[in-house]
Amino acid sequence: MKALIFSISILCTALNLNAQQNTNTLIHTKQQLQYNIYVNGASLKYFIRFDSLSAQYTSFTWSDIRERSGSYIMRSASLDSSVNGYWNPPQADAAIEIDNSQTVLMLSKLNYTRLKQQKKMVFDDKVFLLAENQAASNYTQTGKNIPCLYAEAEDKSVKLWVYDNPAMPIMLKMQGNPHAVDFELTATE
Repeated sequence: MKALIFSISILCTALNLNAQQNTNTLIHTKQQLQYNIYVNGASLKYFIRFDSLSAQYTSFTWSDIRERSGSYIMRSASLDSSVNGYWNPPQADAAIEIDNSQTVLMLSKLNYTRLKQQKKMVFDDKVFLLAENQAASNYTQTGKNIPCLYAEAEDKSVKLWVYDNPAMPIMLKMQGNPHAVDFELTATE
């Protein structure tokens, strides 16, 4: 009887872990993500596809509705400990290697961990606090609820939604960016 209970317990644990893993892989490499980018009153549609995602190297290709494209490359130093975003305009037909102090559309492992564990991080010289409001932690896009961390700048001027996945902490949405580049994930394909 103890063996049966133990076996059922192991099975339930395995099913629970599998369910958690599936929940956290709603967004993955090779999937196309559609973002609306808001700059100077204009709304621009961009498509992002992560080509490579590892601890040493992450790259993604972007394209727009005018069929221009380019790519960004982030190395391990950037992925591990950057505390700034890269906000320059995209350059068509170029592979831009991002400076080690910056990331594009992602948090570094350092900032993700700080936000998740300490409920606080510094990004682009702003202190962000993990919001206590659990309703704001839900990010719904095309009927899918994407688990996320919702943070606000200490002065409430910037709001940030980040995919709650330590392997891929991409920014889903930002409002009030002091660099005048707001964005939101609008579709996944």
